[in-house]
Amino acid sequence: MNKNLMSSVCAAAAVVSLAGSSLGDIVMGEPVRTPSDLASNATIEFRGSSAGYTGQLYFLGWGDETNVIHHADGGDLGQLLFNNHASEFGASVLLVGDFEPGSVLHFAYEVIAPSSKHDLFRTDVEDDRYNFGYDASTGDFAIEDLRMDYRHYDGDYNDAMFRISLQSVPAPGSLALLGLGGLAMTRRRRR
Repeated sequence: MNKNLMSSVCAAAAVVSLAGSSLGDIVMGEPVRTPSDLASNATIEFRGSSAGYTGQLYFLGWGDETNVIHHADGGDLGQLLFNNHASEFGASVLLVGDFEPGSVLHFAYEVIAPSSKHDLFRTDVEDDRYNFGYDASTGDFAIEDLRMDYRHYDGDYNDAMFRISLQSVPAPGSLALLGLGGLAMTRRRRR
């Protein structure tokens, strides 16, 4: 698709309201970013799917806006998270890693059936980014499994729906200080 046309389409439909679904307002192409002031870990929950195609969501790793710097454990696509037709509603997975403040979490979505429609979308690839939508206020994360230039593109972002929960984790030094403080208190009590 022509980049100018794609930019126009994206600007006109930057916020997708999924009325009647459990998702709020998602922003097409919005990165999933950890808080800028705290190290974090993340859990992702499968919220459902209304897709005819079967697809799988992977966690690639984390880094900056366009690069996966720290790769998730797993195969070529990182950590396999969910299959939109086989995963159980409400199932959740802890993403591999503790993420630095302000990191962008990167995902891939692979359409695996029917085999004639095999396609792969990645958040670290500029042309693929708009197949993912994110609402930072709710953690809602959604997938559109058709490319914008595909003649049957529907832009409904209900092909795979998730919720991402970010939790702060203590800095490594604070755990050591907590351990030393506890040890000092134990020694004082014994005297």
